[in-house]
Amino acid sequence: MILSRTDIEGLFSAPLVRDVNWHHLAVTKSGSSAVFYMDGVAQATPAYPHPDPYTFDDATCSCSAAVAIGSRGDRRGGTFFGAIDEPAVFNRVLSAGEIQAIYNAGGAGMCSATPPPVCVPPPSGLVSWWRGENSTADAAGGNNGAIAGTGVVTYGPGVVGQAFVFDGTHRDRVDLGNPTNLQLENFTLQAWVKRSSATVTSFDILGADGSVCGDGACIIGYGRGG
Repeated sequence: MILSRTDIEGLFSAPLVRDVNWHHLAVTKSGSSAVFYMDGVAQATPAYPHPDPYTFDDATCSCSAAVAIGSRGDRRGGTFFGAIDEPAVFNRVLSAGEIQAIYNAGGAGMCSATPPPVCVPPPSGLVSWWRGENSTADAAGGNNGAIAGTGVVTYGPGVVGQAFVFDGTHRDRVDLGNPTNLQLENFTLQAWVKRSSATVTSFDILGADGSVCGDGACIIGYGRGG
């Protein structure tokens, strides 16, 4: 996993997901402190002393840092090869207990407007939550997405209902624009993630189908600087 100001610097975890099973991934950031989580367990994470704040360029500029699920927000590639379920953004650092509770809820997930009895209430600070239930709608706010790219983004079985499924190429993504309430310096990102290959994270390698980024894939991505 990597948390980064895209194309500028980044913080890397040890390799975490090496199989094609579903895993719950999360990362929290507060100032120069960040923590990666997998399946509810905090991972050893070095300090993240980046010298400058994240930047969020206007979506109309050539270096657009708009947000996307499953790829970079600037349409430069990094399309994930696999499925992403329940991606969500919080405007604060969730505690280890809160992240563990989301993981423990499993297929019951976070409670929606009509919760089943075993779901977990969403922690406070939830800004956006894209459930992937055959829709790109934001279940928590107004940051609805739109499927984009030249390939196919579909839906398939997830951990909690349906999930977004990406083919790993053609810069496919769910575009979210550049809303100000997602321009966060301190935050938590979380999602259930399932790779489609244990060896390939993306086919959007440098130069493929217009991609200008290198190896790797995005779960929730901005463009340069975001």
